[in-house]
Amino acid sequence: MKAGLVMAVVAGLLLSGCYETDDTVFGMDGGDPVPLKQGVYQSTSGDPRDTSSYRVTPSEKDSKYTNTVESEGAANKETMVLAFHRIAEHRYVAVTPREEKGKVVPGQSIVLVHWDAAALKTMRLRDERSEELAKKHSVDLRGAAYVISGPIGNQRAFIREAAVDPCLEVVQSCKFVSS
Repeated sequence: MKAGLVMAVVAGLLLSGCYETDDTVFGMDGGDPVPLKQGVYQSTSGDPRDTSSYRVTPSEKDSKYTNTVESEGAANKETMVLAFHRIAEHRYVAVTPREEKGKVVPGQSIVLVHWDAAALKTMRLRDERSEELAKKHSVDLRGAAYVISGPIGNQRAFIREAAVDPCLEVVQSCKFVSS
């Protein structure tokens, strides 16, 4: 999985708290609109010196929305297309095709996101809580990147419940800085 966008606008999506699956749990051809403007976003994690910039380009086709995110100022530009699916008010999951060693492979990467009207925040669920929810929904959970498997409906229920869990903590925050 690229460590750029899904971390960026989805602010560090891929840092910690990202789930990966060999299945398509949420549609990747488009999702729900998110209140992102076209332009440059600055993404920060716990250390304010650890910042990255990304250019976000929202698009819509047939009432399905995607956001293209490109790294700014990096030697190796990364581009990622994200589809956001609204789970609850201000809570989304962001999905993108899964990659291994720079190649797209079956499945998707899923990141939990919160919009607070000022920033798009990538969220992470504690390891213990992820394990509890996985057991509850009969989903296999393994590895540091949280590889999930099991019936697609179970995976979807697991992700939906994780996205609204009160124990979520912010991993990264992305704020709009310029057009």
